[in-house]
Amino acid sequence: MRKRRVATRNPAERYVEIADRLCEAGRFGRKTGKGWYRYDGKLAEVDPEVTALIEAESARKGITRTALSSDEIMARILATMQAEGRAILAEGIASQSSDIDVIMVNGYGFPRWRGGPMFMDRGE
Repeated sequence: MRKRRVATRNPAERYVEIADRLCEAGRFGRKTGKGWYRYDGKLAEVDPEVTALIEAESARKGITRTALSSDEIMARILATMQAEGRAILAEGIASQSSDIDVIMVNGYGFPRWRGGPMFMDRGE
């Protein structure tokens, strides 16, 4: 699927080929014992080969790698979800933000006690 999208991908959009390289190397995850991680049974272990690939690709693209805290990672994920939710509302795909939250909680397992990404965007 990634290769099929090459022809229509916006050239100005940031794209990193790491996943392409992993697939080309036959690293399809648990079923092959290697993917983003190395699998020993059900245990996923960091694979130095993948780490080296990520570092090389970062250097080639001029991407500065930065350590992020768990809170920073969650804030970025939530901000991305909220931005997509706002786009869904703007396109009229959903009529209200609570519709998105219901789907996220019941369909995707977003933590119920958080109320959904759009609820959190309202600061309620």
